[in-house]
Amino acid sequence: VLKKCDVSGAVRIVLDSDNRSLLIDIALEVDDTVLLLVSAAAGSGKTAVMIERIFSLINNKKTSADRILVVTYTNAAAASMRAKLLTRFDCELKENPDNEYLYRQKQLLGRADISTIHAFCQNLLRRYYFHTPLSPDFRIIDDTQKNLISEKAIDEILEEAATKYENGLF
Repeated sequence: VLKKCDVSGAVRIVLDSDNRSLLIDIALEVDDTVLLLVSAAAGSGKTAVMIERIFSLINNKKTSADRILVVTYTNAAAASMRAKLLTRFDCELKENPDNEYLYRQKQLLGRADISTIHAFCQNLLRRYYFHTPLSPDFRIIDDTQKNLISEKAIDEILEEAATKYENGLF
């Protein structure tokens, strides 16, 4: 089932997995100045739509590969997106081996920001740390450290509550 509706200046496409090629065709027909939101089930072709849309923007010289921002949920999805974009470039270059522009864009793809939201924010904070109270060499806490700090905070709160209770302050 295909539905198109206007959502705050964006085009929204919702469909089932049987319409994969139709989804790509519609996404490519949408004006590249319009925001595009694709909402579909797993395996329905959302990544394929993004690959074709990104490649189309680059191939039509609407942007450069190093100016692309793609935010995913997982590192694996980001790696997959980058690999699929590279494969898309390779396919096009196989058909057009003299296209120097595409060769250059393929090289620039290594600079594209394709990552998780966490990695994107971390890079943003590192790049502009001087606008924040953070040190430029800050690091993200790992799960073990997070658990230790949480346990310590809980112990301190419980100890403080027990002291107040013993002193009749509760």
